[in-house]
Parts: sequence; C-alpha cells; structure tokens
Amino acid sequence: MTSMTEFQAWLDAFTTHWVNGDSPGLAALFSEDVHCYLTPFDPPLIGREDVTSYWLDTVWSRASSARFNAQAITFERNDLHALGYARWRASLLMHPNETHIDMDGVLLAQFNDEGECMAYRQWWHQHQSAAPHWTDEPI
Repeated sequence: MTSMTEFQAWLDAFTTHWVNGDSPGLAALFSEDVHCYLTPFDPPLIGREDVTSYWLDTVWSRASSARFNAQAITFERNDLHALGYARWRASLLMHPNETHIDMDGVLLAQFNDEGECMAYRQWWHQHQSAAPHWTDEPI
C-alpha cells in the first residue's frame, strides 16, 4: 500500500465485507498474524481467524441492519511502515432485545508490503437507544 487512494480502497472493501458479514472477504484484508486491538484496554486478537471469529460471534450472529462508513484521514509511508488513520461510524440492531447500537470512532491500520493490514487499532464510543441515530451525511 502506497497511497491515500489505496488506503481508502482498503477501507471501502472493509466496509463492504463488514456490512455483509463476509468473513472470508474480511479475512483477506488482514495478514495471517494481524494484531487487532478493538479497544485500547483489551488484549489484541491475534491472527485472521481470531479477528473474523470475533466479528462473527459478537456482531454478525447477534445483529442485523448493519451499516458502516469509514473515511481516510491521513496516510503515510516510509521505509519502516505504511500507516493509515480513518474515522468510522457503525450502526447495528442487536437481537434479541432490539436495541440500536450506534458507534463513532477512529482507527489506525498498519500495512505490510503486500497491502494486508498487520496491526489494527480502534478507539470508539457507542450509544444505545430504541431507534438508530445513523446519518448518511459524510463523516
């Protein structure tokens, strides 16, 4: 990965696979040994299988009406790494209690030379309510 355009394309692919609950598609975006930090306080999920299993078990199996949007903020590449920062928003209807979860956050993704994400960190806040707060306005 070498540019902001490629990073946004990665985010767009992530969005498509995440919204559709596409585990194989999502897994292909990450390196085999990815370290995924879902919050700054939890230990990382390590490896493609752990990352996609988390989303399958925690999100896709318990939610519907998934929406996700991500917009690249910045991207940098040098001899040591390729890093992208983005803002993201998500909305889900959680079952069985029919609670709407809206999330707003930022992410940092570090990429290897093959364009796979090898480290993924996110910081976010969520709001639970009886109705969604999703907006299609640009981030």
